[in-house]
Amino acid sequence: MQNYCADIHSHMLPRVDDGAESFEESIKMLNIALKEGIRTICLTPHYMPERWKPRPEKAREYQKYLQRYARQFDPNIKIYLGNELFYRQGALEDLNKGNCLTLNGSRYVLVEFSPVQPYQEIYKGLNYLISGGYTPILAHIERYIKINTSLDKAEELRQRGILIQVNASSVLGGSGNTAKKFAKKLLKKNLVHVICTDAHSCRHRAPHMSECMQYVAKHYGDEYAQQLFCKNPENILYDKKVGEL
Repeated sequence: MQNYCADIHSHMLPRVDDGAESFEESIKMLNIALKEGIRTICLTPHYMPERWKPRPEKAREYQKYLQRYARQFDPNIKIYLGNELFYRQGALEDLNKGNCLTLNGSRYVLVEFSPVQPYQEIYKGLNYLISGGYTPILAHIERYIKINTSLDKAEELRQRGILIQVNASSVLGGSGNTAKKFAKKLLKKNLVHVICTDAHSCRHRAPHMSECMQYVAKHYGDEYAQQLFCKNPENILYDKKVGEL
């Protein structure tokens, strides 16, 4: 098991959503990520026009700043840009217009819903994005109360070609017992495609990954851990096919 990983769900950009509140905090988060072995990062500020609508040009400016800082420590560090799309009517149009960004310009789009959204509405929305030519990644699946008691629903999503993302903190119990149990059931059935930090600050929900990576390798195997923390996220960012798990 290699000792570095990729994180494609992070709210490290400053002052654009409920993530980092300043450049100083962004730098602190980046330093934590580096210590955790994260060497590839995709910055994914929330895209929720009613509340947060980060401008792509401003986000790219911040991205370049963080990239320059990171390369002082390691010239191989890569920092990319995307969004976490809160699904709503008009979401596909926002993607097509470039208002909301896919992950590093790939076909892959990180999508979230309300935690109480009915399952059929989640399924319908993700299918609509597929019909538009995108491959949706369902963010933190363990949080949706209409899904997190049913492996059958997760299996249905995977069979449809929807990728499943779980938060590292959830695997270790940071999002409550229900989320932890469901995340472990998903891992046992090989239903997870990628594990990310979903980091929002340098304190609460900091970009910690190494403990979860070690846990997954120990309990579910090095090969699966390699897929979840390295191969699959990098294939997503480089717009390659994510292999069957």
